[in-house]
Amino acid sequence: PATASLAIHDTIRTLIVRGRLLPGTRVTEAEVAKELGVSRTPAREALLRLQQERLLVPTGASDGAKVRLAVAPMTAAEAREL
Repeated sequence: PATASLAIHDTIRTLIVRGRLLPGTRVTEAEVAKELGVSRTPAREALLRLQQERLLVPTGASDGAKVRLAVAPMTAAEAREL
C-alpha cells in the first residue's frame, strides 16, 4: 500500500538527513525490504521517490545493467535545509 511506501520513504529520508546513511552508501530494494520487514514493492516505490527528490542517485554502469542507487553527496548545510 501507499502508506507503507510513505513510511519507508520517511524512515530512509530521516536516516540520510541525520547522517546515519552516509553519502555514497549503496541502498538496494532488497536490503531495505529485509531491514524494514516489508515487501519489495513498497521499498521500490520509496526508493524511486527518494531518487526523484535527489537524495539517492544512480551509480555504476550505464551499460544496461541494473541501476544501483547510492546516497547522494550533500553538504551539512544541505542536510540541515532538508
